[in-house]
Amino acid sequence: MKHNLVMSDVRFDKTAHTYELYGHKLKGVTPIVAWMFPDTYAAIPDSVLANAAAYGTGIHEKCQLYDECGIVDEHPSIKAYAELCKQNGLQHICSEYLVDDGQNIASCIDKVFENASENIVLADIKATSKLHDERVRLQLSIYAWMFEQMNGERVDKIAAIWLPNPEKNYGQPTIKYLQRLPNDTVQEIVKAYLNGDDSAKFRTLFNLPTVADGQLPANLAEVELAIVELETSIKKMEAQEKEMKAGLLKLMQENNVKKWTGEHITLIRKDGGTRITLDSKKVQNEYPEVYYDCIKESKYSESLMVKIN
Repeated sequence: MKHNLVMSDVRFDKTAHTYELYGHKLKGVTPIVAWMFPDTYAAIPDSVLANAAAYGTGIHEKCQLYDECGIVDEHPSIKAYAELCKQNGLQHICSEYLVDDGQNIASCIDKVFENASENIVLADIKATSKLHDERVRLQLSIYAWMFEQMNGERVDKIAAIWLPNPEKNYGQPTIKYLQRLPNDTVQEIVKAYLNGDDSAKFRTLFNLPTVADGQLPANLAEVELAIVELETSIKKMEAQEKEMKAGLLKLMQENNVKKWTGEHITLIRKDGGTRITLDSKKVQNEYPEVYYDCIKESKYSESLMVKIN
């Protein structure tokens, strides 16, 4: 291994996730990616994002433990990570390598590798339900630009290491090499972000999905999977609730009681009976004048219907 990496003078606060260089606050790369792709996670609840982030952090830590100590965790994703690195001839140089541009932005690169040709490969580990190629492409292209500024050494390849949750059946772990953006383009993007410009003028650089009736845009895959999980959980809970209520009602009937009060809930047994409803269709057909004289119009808001395929 012939690579001696330059150490950044940036101070990184891992808890607050802030960067500081000689008392000057620097911006991270994640906000730049979010500025370029604002809709990717917009519809996902914060609680879902927080759970996903916590899971991803755990995977990152286990991968780092493997790289630095040779400990292969029993988690399937870590075994897959070790095998993928071996298959791709990737030799670990550094994890969480801190890079900066000297004045405005800084970040930590998940993995710095040397490949079989002894060239530098920068990689980012993703444990998301879908690999958002263009987001990672931008992220790693910025990393590569800063890495080369600091080290004076060319980055040969950038790669996303996708380690989806094996319990969710999102897909198979893989290493995906991405097409890097040129350094001059990266500098333009960073400058535009720092100036508060609109990111729309750069959209043609990325394979962004079209938004129209028909197929769900690919960048909403995270939302799709989150809704499926929620709807499935709701149906299971509703079925459990129905079963529990039926059991409790039976117990109350058998004991001939009308009310039970606990510490947190009160159970009230309601009498059965007959419900009277109006056959509006019949009234409309047989007494149209009465029907149209009695109906009233009320507005309702636009809503979304979700059907699980």
